[in-house]
Amino acid sequence: PEDTTLHGSWSFPQILMVSLAPNTLIPTYHRMPNRSPLKIQAVIFDLDGTLIDSEMASHVALNKPLQHHFGRSKEVSLPLHARILGMSPREGIDAILQENQITEAMMTREEYIREFHTALEEGYDEIDRMPGSLELVKELKAKGCKLALCTSTHRKAFDKKMRRHKELVGLFDVVITGEDPEIRHGKPRPDVFLLAARRLGKTPVQRCLVFDDSAVGVRAAKAANMHTVAVVDPRFRQPASKFLDADLMLISLKDFDATWIELPGQAGNATTTTTTTTTTTTT
Repeated sequence: PEDTTLHGSWSFPQILMVSLAPNTLIPTYHRMPNRSPLKIQAVIFDLDGTLIDSEMASHVALNKPLQHHFGRSKEVSLPLHARILGMSPREGIDAILQENQITEAMMTREEYIREFHTALEEGYDEIDRMPGSLELVKELKAKGCKLALCTSTHRKAFDKKMRRHKELVGLFDVVITGEDPEIRHGKPRPDVFLLAARRLGKTPVQRCLVFDDSAVGVRAAKAANMHTVAVVDPRFRQPASKFLDADLMLISLKDFDATWIELPGQAGNATTTTTTTTTTTTT
């Protein structure tokens, strides 16, 4: 924003930290904020892959119907899974069927959905929180931020999925699930994030910060004119270029420093970020 006194400012163009993920040696990119904290009233979180580590359980479940009907001849690969992250369930499943050239005569969408949900529910109790998720949400709550959780999962499945994580859910002022009648369009349209801002006391969009692990989620947040943190899962090997619309790019919620934001009117201590360039050579 031009008025940094009013809005605060993150500045990214010259600040890029490159590291290697320890397990996969995939290059990961962190754009680190400097200058003054952003003035934020509300923080909105995506659920799957952002707050809870459900995407790998989902990956197994997405493949179960295909294995049942077609053996190993058809699959949901990790790149395909990465492509459908953040889509509505219907859009994602249509993409899977189309990619695998599965016609209605071979298997209907309804058959796939039914078998997928059966397989997914079998793994709900094994879903853990993403590292740092509970701690960050608690810190933002203590800071005075309004909090919203947005998911394309329908309420009944959401309640089952989150039965081990009631403490986390209880921290949110607003929870919006996929069947909400006020959501007319899924991501990358901004409907769900705009709805969250309205339900958080009509919070101005420029005072909202969104955390999302998907490229379509980042696009949806930016379409809502909100600040955005992309939390990129290196297991899906997504190129950093897919997330360039994000204001900040991290590979873990543990990397987010809550001092990077402050409530409007809150006196913050000015800090200066010093950047160090490190060159890593692999042989």
